[in-house]
Amino acid sequence: MTDPKDKAIAEQITFYSQWLPALAGGEYSVQVKPELKALIDDQKTTDVTDDKDVVREVFHVGAPRWALTGTEVYSCYPAPDQIGEFSETLPHIVFDRCTLPWERTIDGTDPTKPHDPWLALVLLTDTDFEFESTVEKQRVPPIVVRKLGELLRGTPGNVVCPKISLDPYDDEVNDICQTIDLPAKVFDAVIPHKQEVQYLAHVREVKTDNKETWSLLKEGRFSVVICNRFPETQAVAGAAKDWGIVNAMFLLSLEGWNEYLANRTKLQPGQSCRFVVLSSWRFTCQGNNNFKSLMTHLNNDDKDNRLLSLPPVNGSDGDALKYVNHAFQMGFSPVNHDLRNSDTTISWYRGPLAAMAYEKSMSYQDVSCADGALRYHSETGMFDASYAAAWQLGRLLALQDQAFAQALFGFRTSYQRWVRKTNTAALRAIDRRKLEDLQGKLRGHQKGAPHAGFDGIRDLYAKTLGDAGYLTTNGTQPALEEPAIPATVQNWLGEAMLLYGVPFSYLVPDEAMLPAESIRFFYLNPEWLNFLLQGACSVGRTSETDELADQFLRTCFFKVSEKLAIALRSNAKHEADVRRTEEGADAKPAVRSTVSDVVGDTAPTLNWPLSGYLMRSAAVESWVGLEAMASSNGVPLQILRMDRLAPEILLCIYNGRVTEIEVKQPPEAVHFGAVTKADGYEKIGLRKIRGDIAVLGDALPGGTLVPIRGQRVVHVNELADAIKKQLGNEVTSGDSLTSAEFAVQMIEAPAKVIFTEAK
Repeated sequence: MTDPKDKAIAEQITFYSQWLPALAGGEYSVQVKPELKALIDDQKTTDVTDDKDVVREVFHVGAPRWALTGTEVYSCYPAPDQIGEFSETLPHIVFDRCTLPWERTIDGTDPTKPHDPWLALVLLTDTDFEFESTVEKQRVPPIVVRKLGELLRGTPGNVVCPKISLDPYDDEVNDICQTIDLPAKVFDAVIPHKQEVQYLAHVREVKTDNKETWSLLKEGRFSVVICNRFPETQAVAGAAKDWGIVNAMFLLSLEGWNEYLANRTKLQPGQSCRFVVLSSWRFTCQGNNNFKSLMTHLNNDDKDNRLLSLPPVNGSDGDALKYVNHAFQMGFSPVNHDLRNSDTTISWYRGPLAAMAYEKSMSYQDVSCADGALRYHSETGMFDASYAAAWQLGRLLALQDQAFAQALFGFRTSYQRWVRKTNTAALRAIDRRKLEDLQGKLRGHQKGAPHAGFDGIRDLYAKTLGDAGYLTTNGTQPALEEPAIPATVQNWLGEAMLLYGVPFSYLVPDEAMLPAESIRFFYLNPEWLNFLLQGACSVGRTSETDELADQFLRTCFFKVSEKLAIALRSNAKHEADVRRTEEGADAKPAVRSTVSDVVGDTAPTLNWPLSGYLMRSAAVESWVGLEAMASSNGVPLQILRMDRLAPEILLCIYNGRVTEIEVKQPPEAVHFGAVTKADGYEKIGLRKIRGDIAVLGDALPGGTLVPIRGQRVVHVNELADAIKKQLGNEVTSGDSLTSAEFAVQMIEAPAKVIFTEAK
């Protein structure tokens, strides 16, 4: 763990100097010996157990050493292969495991005691190797896969290797790792000094409530390893053409390099140092792209057309053009349509993300197959296949999920059995004529015929079934308990309401609706969702005699979907909090929902119209864990879904109508930075780290020059001393800054952009 006093707070981020592991990596054994004592003479006891009864178990605590598993890295900045302006930032890598930089030590001591991090992030460019004699060597060295034996025993007098003792389970013949050989001159220039390493790693604790689901489930404490070097930008300032400079990042293990970090003179000219590489990526310094510029471009891009729709087209046919552009404005797209008779036509399609707000209907048309949802426009001769596609997609998704299909079929069977068992007398009293009359009334209501005393078809179903005895016990207790809707069915329906599992081509049928570097707003169409759920819940229907109960269940299933949709994200967050804090006793009990529970619940669920936005930008790919907060006329809205559909596409759905969105850089990934000056770099905007929590992180006047050694390499310990001197009585801990206090001063303020309501 970490010492509470070694932390600092700024701008809703809590910084910790380190977070130590509870156990060091290695082999442990547990020994259990049962003890049985016999009473002798009512006073004396004797141990009657034997050493043979002792149980011993050996277990290993894993700690990355030769490679990462691939799941620890949360994000990198600059992002891999990104192109932009990074010359005033110090690159970093973020891990979602807060103990990772301290799970091993540089000198092999106990990692559960305070110590320096064993990881270093190093930046290299081709100019670092210009002193080499051959063209092949005047490049950043390649990463080479070697066996552990090759890593630990280099060429005598030429390659210097880390001094590491292997663990019992390490195999130097068969185990491999990634390595890089750095000339002694490069080692001296770019590898941090022993006294600097402590400042180049810290832990940030942030809230994850307004992040995408993947980030929401993280524990909220992220370890960050910082590079000690500014990236290289264009070689010739003011040149007419910016060709860009490729910068290579390497996460290196410092284990076994303690004496060389402390004393560089031990390395001789001509020698190379062999490091273990745990991660690597490249980015290019070119142009002026950064978070603020990318998001501002989204904000300024076509303010009059931010709804999810196709752009208008030009042409000579006035009436046809007017009709087509009107359809585009409403969110429709033309798609190829293969008819059942093998003919091909073009039909309109509009997905669940509509360019206009829909009121939620109180009654829904019952459709037994996809073709029943086709709409025909006689004036143009075109079909609207939107709802037919939704119905068929729902059925396909349900059939694809075997667990859901089986659970739905089992529930429908149990429900119908319960109805028969509890209403035998009423069922016998309903003859064929009455049943046909009932079905005629239902069909008439679906076609728009008024029915006094009813606001919706659900009420009609409930009243009719009640009159028939389906939902009453005639004064007697039912023979069977009403079956609960399976959790599998409830969760699936809730996820379907929020479009989980729906292919992207159904959401955005044409790429022109969501061009690169754009944000598009939408409203969720409840009619489309209803047909999706109808198709899904049609699975397992066995005969026409199920029609009455199925119609009632269909309305019930829509309400179940709403109730689960509003709770999916909060339930996931709650379960993650329970797992992280081990407060299992406070966990909410599972709710047993039945059809009567849903029908009888008149409380509002979702605040229709639901709305949200799709964002397609390099910023989404570069900044994992973007924070987005939406409001409706100043009132914050609940996030129902926030997920990355592709590396550069973010989908957000909110419970209500969005009028304003604030998108902000993720605080756990905000970079260190400084302002470029003619003679180097300057760090301005130092922050308060003492006083009331309300003022922690507030800017202080003045700044300090960033001491540089070599080519853009920061002299970290001198910078920490200069910051301490500038802060004066703001420093609270000892003779030097902690890495947490250093991070508070070096971090840049998170950039944010506000988007207003789409018109």
